[in-house]
Amino acid sequence: MSFRQRGYSPIGMLATAAGVRPQKLLTISRRRADQSQLGRMERFRNMKGVYTAKPAAKGTRVILVDDVLTTGATLLECARALRAGGAEVLGTAVLAYTPKNFQDTRRQKCVT
Repeated sequence: MSFRQRGYSPIGMLATAAGVRPQKLLTISRRRADQSQLGRMERFRNMKGVYTAKPAAKGTRVILVDDVLTTGATLLECARALRAGGAEVLGTAVLAYTPKNFQDTRRQKCVT
């Protein structure tokens, strides 16, 4: 769900509550498909190459913050992009995770 749908940024709220000022160090390099309809491995393929680090990322030490951890595909891609841009990724922080079996998270159609 996006900022436009929620009316607020959960990540911004998390960072502020933790006493840190979030920085946007990534830009979107290419479009991606909606993750909700994809299985675990499809999510990793879908996210590959989505982000590029901004020049300001070079030389920074970063903790990635996400509101919900599902498979880790988004965090992995963010870390890849930041490292490629010269940042040091120290770790991640998430508010919640989805405790599902991610062998295949695609929604199945009911056939009768």
